[in-house]
Amino acid sequence: MPPVFINFRGKDERQKLLPHLKHHLKDSNVNVFTDDDAIGEPLKNLFKHIRRSRIVIVIFSVNYLESGWCLDELVEIRKCLETEKIDFAIPIFYKVKTSHVKEQNGKFGKKFVALQKKHRSSRIIKWKKALRYVAKLIGLTYQKRSSISELDFIRKIVKMVDLTLTKISSKDGDNNKNSPETSKGVASRPLLSPNFAPFVQVPTCYRLLEPNVPQDYRRTFSYHNNIYQYPPWPHATGLNLYPTRLPPRGSVFSLCRNNALSGVLASLFPSNFDQGPTIDPTSMHDEIVSTSHDAETEDITSLLEKLELERRR
Repeated sequence: MPPVFINFRGKDERQKLLPHLKHHLKDSNVNVFTDDDAIGEPLKNLFKHIRRSRIVIVIFSVNYLESGWCLDELVEIRKCLETEKIDFAIPIFYKVKTSHVKEQNGKFGKKFVALQKKHRSSRIIKWKKALRYVAKLIGLTYQKRSSISELDFIRKIVKMVDLTLTKISSKDGDNNKNSPETSKGVASRPLLSPNFAPFVQVPTCYRLLEPNVPQDYRRTFSYHNNIYQYPPWPHATGLNLYPTRLPPRGSVFSLCRNNALSGVLASLFPSNFDQGPTIDPTSMHDEIVSTSHDAETEDITSLLEKLELERRR
């Protein structure tokens, strides 16, 4: 599960709202990260943890603008939101008004006056832009005279985080479905050649070397899946490569054109020749030639007999 980073003012929330919020988030199986989890690391490493997060919770409290470091984190959060390194930021206005955060005025803005005197104007401008940017996002507000308890407010935060994580997971699922690898079936279905498991059909775009085709197998290319296949030759599977078929046109039949020979050949080669026995091509040729010779002799004899009868009449 992607981590959820919490940006807060330690003076206000470390011993109040934060520990209860972390406890309920962890009970909901949410991976929470705060600066307490980076003890011993340089402060700048917190920026890396922000970039690794998918959701950031920003807790605006009364003394938030006293800390330049909180504001620096907020600037980094804004950058990550604009570059889509972070999916969502949830602002929590804890006992402060939303308008005071946007305009840095009221009780919330008083703390900012002293901080501006200690830093350059360029840095202050970045802080103000980040404050306005994050404060405009949809978040949750809790006031001193709120109608719900702090515990119920914490549960609302946890529920909002759970819904946001659900959106992220569904978004990631849609992206995986629409990715070119899975849509073409390249990465999701490794296929095996029939009767030859060691040869895997590797897509041509991923293959560096052509495999050696084993004996009794052949290589064919599938343009539909853009892969090479290695099916066995028919004789390796027990099929008859040389069924008894009629010779091609223009060979023996061009020499024998009478009806008697056609009848003889029809009796020798039935229509269901695929199921007939295998005949040696040499013996088949000799038998056809001899049959052709005998048929021609009979035709000449019958023709001479007819001529002789007509002459006698």
